[in-house]
Amino acid sequence: MGKRRDEEEDVEDVEEEANEEEPTEEEEEKAEEEEEAADDGDDGDDEDEDEEEELVDPRNALVASCSSTTCVDQIQDYNNCVERLETPDPNKPERTCAPWFYDVRTCVDTCVCF
Repeated sequence: MGKRRDEEEDVEDVEEEANEEEPTEEEEEKAEEEEEAADDGDDGDDEDEDEEEELVDPRNALVASCSSTTCVDQIQDYNNCVERLETPDPNKPERTCAPWFYDVRTCVDTCVCF
């Protein structure tokens, strides 16, 4: 009878080792869910970055449109000023085209708003 008890204990030991080595389906699913939850935090950031890269600012298209249609005269005046300033004038060292530049900016901003 002592031998049978040893065999039963050996069987129990083997079963315990088998249970430790091979997790049940529930344990596997739980472990997978935990891994996915940990991965979701990292992947979510990457997805947000991808979405941000895909966004396009519509203002850029509006500025280009306004520059080529509505504000042509102001841009031409600014370009004429820049050409005049390319040749230095010793009598007027502090010449700038700031007023014409501001006219262009005001025109484009007003056009984009409406």
